[in-house]
Amino acid sequence: MVRSSVENPWILLLSGAIAGAISRTATAPLDRLKVLLQAGNPYGIKPYLSMTEVCRGIIKEGGFLSFYRGNGANVVKIAPETAIKFWAYENIKHILIRRKTYQQLSIIERFIAGASAGLIAQLLFIH
Repeated sequence: MVRSSVENPWILLLSGAIAGAISRTATAPLDRLKVLLQAGNPYGIKPYLSMTEVCRGIIKEGGFLSFYRGNGANVVKIAPETAIKFWAYENIKHILIRRKTYQQLSIIERFIAGASAGLIAQLLFIH
């Protein structure tokens, strides 16, 4: 007999952690651009005026991989939080489904499950 993912929390936790790591890595270049545009030129020569200048500066500094500088720390931060959020969302949905005679959740119930999961994850990972 195959257990559902709600019965095996490790599947949900691992899936959430992998999803968080992939999404954070996919958006790492944009995050790096955002930080440099907010903080300005780290060398203090002149402020960055455009995203093109920031991109050129990043590539000049250390090549394309410089867009991912600091991503490891971001992944370590986001993976457990996303894992808990994913686990909590699926479990709250499961609880809501049990209370109904059919398997379809309304948009409000999915909103409640998502909001509750986000709240649980934030309470567990207060920064």
